[in-house]
Amino acid sequence: MTSAPSLHRRTLTGVAALTAATIAVVAGTTLFAHSATAAPVLAVTGYAEEGTANSAIDASAAAMTTVGVDGININSAGTGVPAPDAGALTLLAKAHADHLRAEFLVGNYSASIGDFDPTALDKLLSSPNNINSVVATVVNAVNTQGWDGVTIDFESILGKDAQGLVAFGTALKQAMPAGKTVSIDVTAFETAAEYTANGYNLSALGGVVDRVALMAYDQHGPTWNGVGPIGGLPWQETCLRQLLTEVPAAKIDLGVAGYGYTWPRTGTGVQVGDVQARQLVTADGSTATWDSTQGEWTATLKNGTVMWWSDAKSWPLRAALAQEYAVHGMALWSLDLSDPLKVTTPANDFSVTANPTSGSVPAGASATSTIGTAVTSGSAQSVALTAAGLPAGASVSFSPASVTAGSTSTMTVSTSSATPAGTYPITVTGTAASGSHTTTYTLTVTSANGATIYEAEAFSGVLAGGAKVLTCAACSGGARVGYLGGTGTVTMKNITVAGAGAYPVTIAYTNGAATSLKVMLKVNGGASTTFTGAPTANWDTPANGTITLNLAAGTNSILFSNTGTTGDIPDIDRITVPANHN
Repeated sequence: MTSAPSLHRRTLTGVAALTAATIAVVAGTTLFAHSATAAPVLAVTGYAEEGTANSAIDASAAAMTTVGVDGININSAGTGVPAPDAGALTLLAKAHADHLRAEFLVGNYSASIGDFDPTALDKLLSSPNNINSVVATVVNAVNTQGWDGVTIDFESILGKDAQGLVAFGTALKQAMPAGKTVSIDVTAFETAAEYTANGYNLSALGGVVDRVALMAYDQHGPTWNGVGPIGGLPWQETCLRQLLTEVPAAKIDLGVAGYGYTWPRTGTGVQVGDVQARQLVTADGSTATWDSTQGEWTATLKNGTVMWWSDAKSWPLRAALAQEYAVHGMALWSLDLSDPLKVTTPANDFSVTANPTSGSVPAGASATSTIGTAVTSGSAQSVALTAAGLPAGASVSFSPASVTAGSTSTMTVSTSSATPAGTYPITVTGTAASGSHTTTYTLTVTSANGATIYEAEAFSGVLAGGAKVLTCAACSGGARVGYLGGTGTVTMKNITVAGAGAYPVTIAYTNGAATSLKVMLKVNGGASTTFTGAPTANWDTPANGTITLNLAAGTNSILFSNTGTTGDIPDIDRITVPANHN
């Protein structure tokens, strides 16, 4: 499996000619994985081509959950596929002997053209009969040979075959025996358009298969683009974030390279394993440089050949990336090229939550929330709790002020009669030896007469069409919402009243124009009501106006917009809703 032409299948024969040196190398870096007796932090699949030595599987066995065996390939007519042969069965037996799962890859690689064959794949995916024939052979192999699952490794896919790929995955999953998994390898791209153009309907595939392995490698290679990292960290994160917009994190495995490439001044570069890359540099008397931004090694040999490779030092950085986005696991290409995966204890980390996440009290009263902590990796540690963003005249306390991750604390926010009415996002921070995490509790303070104030900027999550939160020193809360003309809108949600009726709602706005400006309000998606705001001193000076709105008992939403103009309309600072209707 690879994100570009299949160099890992066709360039290794050129490696021996590069150097005759035999140099002992120690990788010296431990990896995020799991021990034989502990639950895995991340599920790890190690891919093995036929001919991979049993010792390569043994060396990484304690750090893995699955061995992916490459594999079997469809014929040029797209009508059939052979069963895994004796070489594949040898790797299956070794995986099971090491108490690992074993999947075989079914692909469209063609030895005759030395690459993945899009024409043969099109013949398969465009024919229901061909799909059924290949699926039957694959499922029979799972049943008779004892495999734990199958990985679809179709590459160089034509855009028109996107639906056929979904149909193949659906047919295979439906025919697969209970408890057996179906995974799919997906070439890494940075944009949704690229995935579509290359035959991937990601949301549909994510709904069909058990796992999606993102082949986040071969970002650069000697025969398809310029010199660069094999799978640099920034590029990998961009590709992963794009995939996460369509596929649940719990179904994603982050694919990682354990190899490198050479770029000679003349001729074609080749693929090199991690040990071989270090041997080339040492034999040449050159020096390798660690690129901390890309998380890979690079070197330039004396003859001008440039090298990049990803090895044992690269792996834990990718593990941290996978953990940050809470994906299912990781996948390594490949066991016979890479440094062995080692076992280490994951770094300690934790999370912080608030329940409830918001509360409303009159000035002078108190609100409480349960602050929860949880261990997300490693072991429990002491977490100290603090809060920031309190309104004037308010204070906060935690009982207890420090907890062991996995425990809770009660946060009490006390206001005074001097606390101004408004909505205040309070940032709760948990600090431990491993670092800090935050959560937000939103406190609404009502005025003495029971009116409730809602800050427009507090609803930044529901801005649309170019509307923006703007700094405004004279405005309540120090901000306002602007750019509401044309497509710009803000929806203020959870406007709560006790009973249905007509409420005189006060709108604090700014209008730096020379004439009165209009904004349209829709309550709960109903008919529009027009509010006209007279000019204020400038766009940073608020004024108040009142409009009567029919609110329902309980929670309401109010949409502010003016689709009838692309010119100026009032910016919104806040609204004040009285306790009683007319």
